[in-house]
Amino acid sequence: MLLRVLIDHSAGTGVAAWCECRGRGDVSAGAGANERSGGRERILVAARGEFAGRGFDGASTAEIARLAGVTQPLVHYHFASKEDLWKAVVLDVLGELDRFSASAAIGLDDLDEAARVRALMRSYVAFSAEHPEIGRLLMGEGARSGERLTWLVDEALGWRLRGLDALLASGVSAGVLKPLPTPLVGLAFLAAAGYPFQIPELLAAVHGLDAHDPSVIEAHADAMIEVFLHGILATDDRQAAGA
Repeated sequence: MLLRVLIDHSAGTGVAAWCECRGRGDVSAGAGANERSGGRERILVAARGEFAGRGFDGASTAEIARLAGVTQPLVHYHFASKEDLWKAVVLDVLGELDRFSASAAIGLDDLDEAARVRALMRSYVAFSAEHPEIGRLLMGEGARSGERLTWLVDEALGWRLRGLDALLASGVSAGVLKPLPTPLVGLAFLAAAGYPFQIPELLAAVHGLDAHDPSVIEAHADAMIEVFLHGILATDDRQAAGA
């Protein structure tokens, strides 16, 4: 199954490997090592929020250090440059998505293609609600060319998007999905699934909806399945049922 191939691939993509090779050498054992390790995790958490909220150019290692409660030299101890820190954050976020996808895939092998697509769509909406920074983090870089976009395509995001394209294409080949441009369908879903959670203040101000409310998340998942599947299913099962 293609989904299993994607999961197996993600297991070797290496958040840990990246962090190991980009760190400033081995850290000695003991209390100091534990403190530095904990500092590193706080740096990644702070950096995720800064890069997602301000973009690469707007974020600073000084502010990230302040938010993480560490010194700026400790940031550079763990990450050679701001770009290295940004890359570690991207891999950290995508690593969480991979682990979430692997968990969501359990038990899907026995489902038919349409049910599998519904389950995966619902899972991605849930992940997007929990991690709205993933869209904010990648949106800015996807809008401009440059070395960071090249790295994203070559090392982090390209194979994942091509895998989604292949997953949708397999649905087309099986006659489950309409023969629409699968790269565009996939990107449209990824954008729509996460957007309400990327703009929680606007959602609340205009519609009075809480992006963190489980009922809102569930309703959005239902809407995505209704809109996308009844838009791309080869057979409209509502008409077949006489709706």
